Amino acid sequence: MKKLINYITVRSLLLMAFAILLANSTFGQNVANLNFADFEATGSPLPLKAENLPARVPFQKQVTVNPSGLGYRIVAMQIPAGKRLVIENVSVVVRCSEGQRLDVGYFTYSNTGGNIAGKTLQKLTLQRRGSFNDSAIFTAQTRGSVVADEQIGTEHFSVGVSARLINPGAGFAQAQFTFSGYLEDLPTAF
Repeated sequence: MKKLINYITVRSLLLMAFAILLANSTFGQNVANLNFADFEATGSPLPLKAENLPARVPFQKQVTVNPSGLGYRIVAMQIPAGKRLVIENVSVVVRCSEGQRLDVGYFTYSNTGGNIAGKTLQKLTLQRRGSFNDSAIFTAQTRGSVVADEQIGTEHFSVGVSARLINPGAGFAQAQFTFSGYLEDLPTAF
């Protein structure tokens, strides 16, 4: 037992000595001469230059889609002029009459280069959460990074938010989307 205690003590002392030497001499840095002002101001040891980062403005918007008639409806969610919307999170709550089912999704347009619009379609998978007052409740959520450009060349675009009744009929159906992300200025050249 005494040998084990001696072994642990010697090993601990050697590790502490090594750590002190490493902190004082590794990579030729002297700990006493380090300037921590940049770290304390930014939380990062490397100074960040704000002029190199695109200005990001937080974005959140709710869109309600009520499919009726033939059971298909698209609502345009406008993007502010001259901006790019980066969608990071989309959630949806669907309320419909018992026995009805919906497909929900959204589509965006982004510049794929040379002022050519590329379309991205995002379908959301609904999960049934239960019933409330003769209405079925479904939810879905997706995270990622989907880009939507307001202008490509001379054309202007919006985000298309859609809901389609799989079995149209009488009754109530509504999909409430919440989009979260940020806005930034459109790039000047591709």
